[in-house]
Amino acid sequence: MSYVILTFFVFVLLFFTYLFPGFYFSELVLSFLPYIVLFTILTFATQFVLLKNKKVWIYAKFSPLFILMFGLLFFLYSKDYTNFYNWDWFDQQEWTGINVLYSNILYKNHNYTGILDWINKYDADVVLMVEFADEHYQNMKENLYDKYPYSARTSWSQKYFWNVVFSKYPIDNLTDNVDQWTWRYSHFNLKQDDKNYYFYLVHTSSPAAYKFFTMRNKQFNILMNDFEKHDLEQSQNNHVMVLWDFNVSPWSIYYKKLEAVMSGFKNMTKNFRILFTWRIKSLPFIISHIDHIFIDDDSVVSNITKLNTPGSDHRWFFIENFR
Repeated sequence: MSYVILTFFVFVLLFFTYLFPGFYFSELVLSFLPYIVLFTILTFATQFVLLKNKKVWIYAKFSPLFILMFGLLFFLYSKDYTNFYNWDWFDQQEWTGINVLYSNILYKNHNYTGILDWINKYDADVVLMVEFADEHYQNMKENLYDKYPYSARTSWSQKYFWNVVFSKYPIDNLTDNVDQWTWRYSHFNLKQDDKNYYFYLVHTSSPAAYKFFTMRNKQFNILMNDFEKHDLEQSQNNHVMVLWDFNVSPWSIYYKKLEAVMSGFKNMTKNFRILFTWRIKSLPFIISHIDHIFIDDDSVVSNITKLNTPGSDHRWFFIENFR
């Protein structure tokens, strides 16, 4: 009977999460929605096995009910999963644009050689990193400045973790023009072929505790206000890219609210058939999709490659020919 009670409890928990996604607990569960889809289909299949097994008749008599319940959960959660990814792969045509390399490199990552090797290998026009600490700067600055003479950084933490940009082209750092509190995102632009390229490099708080969950949601509100304001200020001829360690999955209600405000943008990570950008280092099989790449509707990229970041719990993105 304990199996029946536990199964029913799990159903109630998952159904509550689906119906009330705004709660902190629901947010954490939905971050791993692909696992929920897999779990519901396995539980659904298990009930058929129990239904035909006369040796466990006390469980089998509940199986028709559980088949209906977990069949419903599978339908609801799988629909949310498939509704995000569009499986519309990148054009990969030959055109000339700006190549961008981005990653959350992890503030305690000391694999400086590995990071520099990746940067040199892909030879991007613009390199964007978050969780770039003082130690990274001291150990990498000489190599980086040889190839990328233009840079800007924004401190968003009392522990001196930075958002940084290194560029082959002159940049105009616009971050100080944005009204922000102790948390700051980077905002800059560069000119290439007589066109303006605007970049937002965003790293919101990780919802590892409830107070950081509420902090992240406040940061989302700041972003929504800024995007609406900047949309009125920027001309139609500009190219705009927003990269972030969003610290929220695409199945979160808070992501959906922010995406609704960014109606003039498209999330290029939707083009993947499945994407995981972050893992728990101590439990590497627990993974989620929390990094995102937005570009304005009038811009294109020829390809995006997901790469392993040396020493980090996040992935690199190599974005080719943004224009």
